[in-house]
Amino acid sequence: MQLSHDQGSSMRRLFRPVPTVVDITRSLLFFTAVLFASNVTSIWQLEAAAGQLPAIGAGPEFASASLTGRMSVLRDPDHAISLADVAFGAAGQAMHPASGNIALGYTQDALWVKFSLKRDRAWPLSLFLNLIPTYLDRVDVYVARVAHPASVDDFELLRLGDHVPSAERAIFVPSLVAELTLPDADLTDIYMRMETTSNLALRGWVLSGASMLNVATQESIKLGAILSFFIILAIIHLYYFFFLRKRLYFSFSAFLVALASVFLFDSGLITDGPMLGVYYASDLYLGCTMIIAQLTSYVFMIDQLEARARFPILYRGLQGMIALYAFVLVAAIAGYGSTVIPPALALSTSWILLVSVYNVILYRRKRPGSGLATMAYLILLAGFVATAGRLSGLLPFATATEHAFLAGVVLFIFFMNLSLLQRARLAEQRRRESQALQVSRKAEKAAMRLVKIRTAELETAKEEAETALAHERAAQAEQLRFVDVVTHQYQTPLAVIRSSIAAILQTLAPQDEGNRQRVSQIRSAVKRLIEVLDVSLHRSRVDGSTAKANLQDVELVPTLEGIVGRNRELSPESGLEIEFQSIGAHDRGRIDPDMLGLALTNLIDNAVKFSAAGKPVRMRCRRQDGSLVIEVADEGIGIPEAEREDISKRYFRASNTGGIPGTGLGLHIVRAVAAAHGGTFAIANGDQGGVVTALTIPA
Repeated sequence: MQLSHDQGSSMRRLFRPVPTVVDITRSLLFFTAVLFASNVTSIWQLEAAAGQLPAIGAGPEFASASLTGRMSVLRDPDHAISLADVAFGAAGQAMHPASGNIALGYTQDALWVKFSLKRDRAWPLSLFLNLIPTYLDRVDVYVARVAHPASVDDFELLRLGDHVPSAERAIFVPSLVAELTLPDADLTDIYMRMETTSNLALRGWVLSGASMLNVATQESIKLGAILSFFIILAIIHLYYFFFLRKRLYFSFSAFLVALASVFLFDSGLITDGPMLGVYYASDLYLGCTMIIAQLTSYVFMIDQLEARARFPILYRGLQGMIALYAFVLVAAIAGYGSTVIPPALALSTSWILLVSVYNVILYRRKRPGSGLATMAYLILLAGFVATAGRLSGLLPFATATEHAFLAGVVLFIFFMNLSLLQRARLAEQRRRESQALQVSRKAEKAAMRLVKIRTAELETAKEEAETALAHERAAQAEQLRFVDVVTHQYQTPLAVIRSSIAAILQTLAPQDEGNRQRVSQIRSAVKRLIEVLDVSLHRSRVDGSTAKANLQDVELVPTLEGIVGRNRELSPESGLEIEFQSIGAHDRGRIDPDMLGLALTNLIDNAVKFSAAGKPVRMRCRRQDGSLVIEVADEGIGIPEAEREDISKRYFRASNTGGIPGTGLGLHIVRAVAAAHGGTFAIANGDQGGVVTALTIPA
């Protein structure tokens, strides 16, 4: 049994919803009409033309010529006509010119074909006969060995067809090819006898060796491209199946693999195989792969339409068609392919149309991909109808009808692939949303558990922190009370000592250098002791979690003059000057006098300490935008620019201070006082040298 490539195309379309009994009956009646019409058309083709047909001229420069319009034919219903009858007997006179190519539909008749070759100066070096379709069971080509053959022994027999072992082929290509060895004659007739268990059709060409090579290359490349197209798409959709877990993509992948098998076996490249009873393996290979393609197509139909959930009646009908094609598969293996396949092909046409209608319904329901699927099925329907018309003999065997099935299948797969990609994107989006929702829910549960744990931990930490803070505040308050006591106990004695030293210096004679030096050393030591006590005793007041300014409403000028006066007493040699700008004698402000005094004492002390003897220290005070701005400027050693940002950090001392004593805490205390008042502290080098500090506090 030999099943055509075109039959395979039609069978693939059977993936459609089940029609009603009336639809099936109409389809069967239609197919019966097609069979009847094919016989009528066959007769018309055989009798349409009359007269002598032109011979094919072949010379040294010959490339190729088609047999279209150059063939005479004679049907042999009884398989009783021999070569002698057509070459030398009355049967030869009964041959009639064929109109175009041969397309006789499904018939069990044998067919004799004759065409002529005319020599143009000399025969080409090599000539080849190239025939399609490849599914013809047997084509016997008879070529005369002598110029004037007198009997059948003067003819060489060339056997072609898919029942012929591949070892007897002249060229291994996807067509039936025979090399012609022509006699030394100006005109020679070539006879062919054809028979098949399938559709009887024929197109042919006579080609030079170079042209035959080009055709063979092109056909091989085309077949490779088709198979690669199907297999690559099958792998892609198999990946979608494993990724999305949707059976739709697996069934489409299986359908593509089955289609690739159909085209491979229909190419005629695989003809060898064991005989199964009286049937040739090539017929069974092709027939079975076509039926398997139909079976996979019905499974894909169910998945593509989601028929089980959306169209229950259609789903049951599709299951019935799967069972029907399983029966067709068994019948084909048993040798009844030519009997069961034609009705199945006719039924497939109705299914393709019906499935298109169902996809239109899904499109109106706004199902993603249904519009493209509808277009795919309609294109397939057009290709199928054209192919069915050619197979039945209603349409001529021409280039358009020959490739209608391939074009319809490729375009069907293209648009269906786009449709499935739309659904894949939607499925992937839903999968991601589902995964995101699951992750979100898991994260929410984990977060709730974590919140409970962290809340409990925070409650515990809060209690511990509040207890520690209470203890710290109590310790800080105790420390402040101790500072107040120490300050009261030490300031007065030290002031008396310092005043007494000043009095002793005044009473000593200028010539008493030794005693004056000793008293000066005592005065420096007392000053250093006062500085250390001031820094150490007051640091806790301004440098802790309890540091807070004790704001009082005071007159600014007397308060600031008092601070400057005390510093003059401590450093009479400093030449300390104070200047008030835009501050009235009785202007008031809310400040902490003790904190401000501590800060200014540190600024003045630094200015005196790092300035040369006799250099003045100036303090300017002004009101600006609701704040009190106090600037202290000196003409001392200044601060390295690279260290200016770090100079007010705790324990930091500039690199240029040398052996000048200090703790590195003075400017840090000043910044803390500014922060306690909600103000700012800035330090910069003066234009003429020295340092300018600015303490800005709301007042």
